Amino acid sequence: MITEKQTLAVVLNANSTKGMEAAKDLINQYSRVLLVGDKREELDQCVTEISGTEASNKAYYVEADLTKNYDLEEFISLVKHKFGGADHLVNCMEIEDQTGKTTYNLAIERFEKYAMN
Repeated sequence: MITEKQTLAVVLNANSTKGMEAAKDLINQYSRVLLVGDKREELDQCVTEISGTEASNKAYYVEADLTKNYDLEEFISLVKHKFGGADHLVNCMEIEDQTGKTTYNLAIERFEKYAMN
């Protein structure tokens, strides 16, 4: 029996306006969409909104601050072990502080190295 590959798109800062737009576009292109942000209630609302017409097992969320090493490691592990890796990444973060931007960019590089298919 041939089964279709389960694909995963990850949207960072998904509870932002830009993130929600990206998630809505991706929900029809990928088997699953994982929303990442730092506000659990907003993420939960986002999942409900984008999966309203879709099967409820297409949209998920993770509350995480990827600038914190523990959160980043847990996030990478989750994506690798629960979802089998990510196939697409959309970064909707808008960080103005240079130190924060550098830290975040390093986190994205680690994610891409260890969790992307």
